[in-house]
Amino acid sequence: MSWNDYLGYLTYKEGVGDNCVEAGMIMGHDGTPWAATPGFALQSYEFDLPIDEEHTEKVTVNEAANIIDALNNNGVTKLKGGIRIMNTKYMMVKYDADKKAAYCSRVKGGACIVKTAQAIVIATYGAENAGQSVGLCNEQVEKLAEYLAGQGYQAFVLIFYSEKKK
Repeated sequence: MSWNDYLGYLTYKEGVGDNCVEAGMIMGHDGTPWAATPGFALQSYEFDLPIDEEHTEKVTVNEAANIIDALNNNGVTKLKGGIRIMNTKYMMVKYDADKKAAYCSRVKGGACIVKTAQAIVIATYGAENAGQSVGLCNEQVEKLAEYLAGQGYQAFVLIFYSEKKK
């Protein structure tokens, strides 16, 4: 089974169909992509980080590195720029040490991160897409993490959900 085949565990659920998530990715702990749905990629870039109402600081962000840093620090990244996915900022809301799960939010959306050992699984959902929801996206990613763990691939599981502006 290829890594792309595992993405089917994210996108398909019996009785729901193949629209469970908008996009997904499986990557290694070093941030190297193993498989991704078309158009989904973590990025590296510079942006102006607001310092106060009048000043900004030019910051270089590697989204994969920031996510990994947050997972290694109970949900809090020590790197500037915070948790960002495809140049969108997410805020850490809760970290559950028992589940090894971190929950993030953003304007009209959010994220869930579940940590185990060897890979990182990312899925997004869009509220404008019929049939997609936070709960369904979380369920699909958590099931994939359990499956991978059962196959010897302990995984960081990262679920991102957001609403697109119409």
